[in-house]
Order: sequence, then C-alpha cells, then structure tokens
Amino acid sequence: MRRHQCPDPQQGGGCTGVAVTVCRDERGRFLLHRRSEQLSPFPGLYEVVVGGAVDVGESYEQAAARELAEELGIRVRRLLFTFLNRRC
Repeated sequence: MRRHQCPDPQQGGGCTGVAVTVCRDERGRFLLHRRSEQLSPFPGLYEVVVGGAVDVGESYEQAAARELAEELGIRVRRLLFTFLNRRC
C-alpha cells in the first residue's frame, strides 16, 4: 500500500497528496452527486468525483475510502485502485 510521504503543508511542507474517486457500478453507470449549497466553489452543482487531501502517513486507498464515507456516507468493501502520480 502506497503511503503519502510529503511533509504536511500546514506545517511548512511542500505538497499535498490528493485522493480522488470516481464510482461506477457493474453496469458501467457512474455515480453523479450534487454538491452542498454551502460548499464553495460551485455550490449546488453536480460532479462525478469525490476526493480530498491525503493525511500524512495515510495510504491513498485509505484516503479515498475516508473521503467517500465523509462526503457521501458510502462505506466501501473494495476499491479498484489506479495510482497516478505527479511529483511535488
């Protein structure tokens, strides 16, 4: 499992890892969700991705699962995971 290694930018580090998830069912349909009216930017608009920052020491898989739970209340049993990386 790959873990986020960059120093925490809140503590003067140089980069932030981000986990972004796109959900698709066995029939190939994508999950589309509506952003909260309280979120900025783009309140109330629809999007297909869920994601956020990876905590230091957290794996990208763990961050993706956590973001799905926090943002949509979805608990996942299995992630089909593709890691794409661009160095900080």
